[in-house]
Amino acid sequence: MIKDTKIIVATTLTNSIITGYYPTCHAAIQSWANSDYVDEVMIAEGFSEDQTVSTVKSISKKVNVISEKPWPLNKWNWGNLYDQYDMIYRTCRNRNENLIMIYLSSDQVFTNDFRNELFVALKKLIEDKNSDFFLLPFLKTINYEFITCPYGYEEHFHLHSALKFDNKNRRWLGTRGPEGMDSTRGESYLINESNPDVKGVHIGNRMFYDFLSYPICYDMFMFTVENLNHKIERYGRSFDGPAVIYGEGEAWPKKYQDYLGQIWLRKTLNLRPTKIPFSFHPIEMRHVMSDYLNETRFGYNCFNMLIQNVRLGIRRV
Repeated sequence: MIKDTKIIVATTLTNSIITGYYPTCHAAIQSWANSDYVDEVMIAEGFSEDQTVSTVKSISKKVNVISEKPWPLNKWNWGNLYDQYDMIYRTCRNRNENLIMIYLSSDQVFTNDFRNELFVALKKLIEDKNSDFFLLPFLKTINYEFITCPYGYEEHFHLHSALKFDNKNRRWLGTRGPEGMDSTRGESYLINESNPDVKGVHIGNRMFYDFLSYPICYDMFMFTVENLNHKIERYGRSFDGPAVIYGEGEAWPKKYQDYLGQIWLRKTLNLRPTKIPFSFHPIEMRHVMSDYLNETRFGYNCFNMLIQNVRLGIRRV
């Protein structure tokens, strides 16, 4: 709670154990719940077939799981993702209290510096009666030794943001379904007031805040090869043609080596990798690494694709 405003961190998550997002999501949720000013961690969940619900509920008493619409395990599509977004927005909109909802991906972990800086930004947003939201950048790990520079707001298809729900704007804060988005860029389009695809949706007034610290995204960090192949297969069932989700013009890859080399690593390595010490990682993630990270996990060395296919221009922090 900050100045009588409830603070909620929200995310979408389903079948985290089967898909390999656990235990990374555990570290992320724990890092959010460990923030004194965060009152609730809201998880929109799509009727998982594994122990996702019981596992995340055990992390903290702050965790609130909402399950209304299914998110099928073996197929990925935008409609399923929008359903989970909509549950979050609708739940927040229907609450009769002033609140700020911070949307993050379930693999983004708070650092102590970011936790403290986010508190300052949230306090400013609450005090600024003319602003409704601000956007959140993030860093991404390549493996446990390298991180990228911050992703810009147009570099990813989720709009990570802190959004104010109060009596002034609760009425127009509705769904984020496909009628208000371009399917290739997702929520990022909502920050562009001149975008015709928004179709008149009131997006509110943005508060600009220049962050000096960032949450860290551990994308696929604890994946095994089997987890990655499963991801490629379920995405492939949705993409019959160019891999437009990543802005690429090539067909959706069939092999994990092609996916990593042609899409994932090529994009992340363009963001000037920085070499980091183990102590740079948030403590919640260091615990996960100590217990689970080994050569069978993607975050150890990207299944050897990092050494075999690229040369890094290395900076150190």
